[in-house]
Amino acid sequence: AGRPAAAQALGTDLLQLYTAGLLEIWPHALPLATGISAQPRAFALARWQAERIPAGSQGTVTNMRHETIGLDALSIRILALLDGQRDRPAILDAMEAHLVAGTITLLRDGQPITDPVLYRGSLVTFLDEALHRLASFALIED
Repeated sequence: AGRPAAAQALGTDLLQLYTAGLLEIWPHALPLATGISAQPRAFALARWQAERIPAGSQGTVTNMRHETIGLDALSIRILALLDGQRDRPAILDAMEAHLVAGTITLLRDGQPITDPVLYRGSLVTFLDEALHRLASFALIED
């Protein structure tokens, strides 16, 4: 006798959570990253979009939940490099090449970093933060 009432209550609760935006319903599990792998891979559509945003520009990409996500210029370049083939050192090398070429700028205390010796350390810190942020935005696959 209590089962139909419990099922009705559960259904009502789930519907309320869904309409409040607190519950997502998908026909299959999204391959969202639960951690950052040795060779991170971005959601293919987002990586494709990032590759087409001019270097040094901010832009928007679409995540696995079909949401539009705004990103700064450095995060866009990192996202474009996440092809699942590059490890962190390779990503850092590519980012350093962008810095040296002047296509992106890395800031410290609001000022551009111009000393090549400081690039790598700052990039390591920024890359770690950016990868976790991109994963939290549903842009990195597991």
